[in-house]
Amino acid sequence: LDGISRVRLVRTGETPIDGTGVTPAPTKVTCDLDLTGASTGTWSIEVAEGARPAKVAGSLEITA
Repeated sequence: LDGISRVRLVRTGETPIDGTGVTPAPTKVTCDLDLTGASTGTWSIEVAEGARPAKVAGSLEITA
């Protein structure tokens, strides 16, 4: 996970929510996500190492 440079939440029909302050480590990645105004429902987490994105579909639920 050390090479992760981008984290964002994605959902069809919605503008992606980009993480800020992305900090990769050997076993985890941390970042801040501003959910102000985000639609409720199921979102996917997408991470990228350079130009290689990977997505964990339906991995986050925003409730309110």
